[in-house]
Amino acid sequence: MNQLIRTLTLTVALAVGAGFVATASVDASSKCRVVGQRRVVAGRTEVCVRDGKAYRWVEKPTKGDSKGTSGSKTTSTAKPVLSVPFVNPTLAVKFYVFGATLPSGVQNPTFEVETADQSSLVFASAAGKVVAIEPTTHGDFSISFILSNENYMLFYDHVSNVRVKMGESVQVGAQLGTVGKLQDGRGRSELMIKDLTKKPKSAQCLTQFGTADFNKAFAEAAKRLNGSDQLCTTDSVQP
Repeated sequence: MNQLIRTLTLTVALAVGAGFVATASVDASSKCRVVGQRRVVAGRTEVCVRDGKAYRWVEKPTKGDSKGTSGSKTTSTAKPVLSVPFVNPTLAVKFYVFGATLPSGVQNPTFEVETADQSSLVFASAAGKVVAIEPTTHGDFSISFILSNENYMLFYDHVSNVRVKMGESVQVGAQLGTVGKLQDGRGRSELMIKDLTKKPKSAQCLTQFGTADFNKAFAEAAKRLNGSDQLCTTDSVQP
């Protein structure tokens, strides 16, 4: 969890510092230097992302975009929808709900699922574009997505055997990899959504975005493992 906070805080800080939500477009010939910068090339909007130590331009996601009366594309303002559980909740052997106090003493900004082994699959809960893939200190990876409504970013932490690439547009339900590693042979993975318009920028309770089936699946796991179907102890958490 500490690695999640360090890694994703850097990614989001760079994006916010660049004005990810309302960044003025730079010249089409400009070099990609800051995550979140945007430019328009031949009518196509591109966003600056980090690929390892390098920076490069990728086309921003258009799923959910709408066309104005002039025919030009505008960024979707629809609230993101989480429809596919990122890990099968029936495989969970431990489940830290959003806002719970973790063993480290910090407040949990994610849904954190632990599994009996490391074979469980990790899926995309919503469609989006990969803007960062960062190694963690646990031998797995965190994956950051920008959504069609770019006021929001979605983060998957502790993913092994990553099957997506930088700049790739990923559809909902696509396999991202397998759960990350715990020292005792168990697996774990986490999901966090951040609203970049909030001041301060904060992680949001995932049930605000989950479909009925998404929320029900995790509520059943919470009831089984925690004795309560409560999924969020608060609406937002500052990581």
